Amino acid sequence: MYFCNLPHFLRTIFQIATLHAQVIERGEDYAAQSLVVEKLLREISLKCCRERELTAENADLSRQVDEALQRQNELGMQMKELQERYAELRSMFCDAEEELCRFRSAPPLRTGSVDSLYDSLASELENSDSGFSSTPAASARAGEALNLRLELQKANDTNIKTSPSKEEVDVPSSVLAEVVRKKISIEPVAPPQTPQSDAAVTPTEATPIQTKKAELVRKLTCDASTSCTELAGYD
Repeated sequence: MYFCNLPHFLRTIFQIATLHAQVIERGEDYAAQSLVVEKLLREISLKCCRERELTAENADLSRQVDEALQRQNELGMQMKELQERYAELRSMFCDAEEELCRFRSAPPLRTGSVDSLYDSLASELENSDSGFSSTPAASARAGEALNLRLELQKANDTNIKTSPSKEEVDVPSSVLAEVVRKKISIEPVAPPQTPQSDAAVTPTEATPIQTKKAELVRKLTCDASTSCTELAGYD
């Protein structure tokens, strides 16, 4: 009976050995597949990290593109303003060139000096002396008074030049002479004056120009015992 069950027992042992070999083989396959799975998981993790980096970089690039577009719009507006400003300046430059051409083509203006102005004024008044003086004595007194008034005018102009002025007007000598002649012809006879009247208003401290001016004014006034006609008033 024992020998009858021996083949069945051997077949069972053989099946067990076969199953054991299959189990070992499947275990090796499982280990290999586990390594492959771990490798794939690491690759997936790296891919996820790279994807996050690319997403952040894409967002940064999108922001830079928006800023670049905004900057481009601003530069376009500035460019337009600069073009308008350039057109305006170009127009002003053309106007200035035209004005400069007109100024260059215009005849030069002759302006005399202060001395020539007073000399011409004196000559004009001397030439027209016959219009308001009839006797030689009156003519002599008028010439002396005229010279004194010219010196007084020069002293006054020197005093004005020492103080700053906002505007200066260049008056031709002929016009100034005409104005003085008209003023002399229409002014009434002034009453006699005394040196005491000028001394009463003389300031305590006077500059050399003011002193010279006061002396010239005193020379122009008449003495109490002499009656003369004042030719022109001075303001």
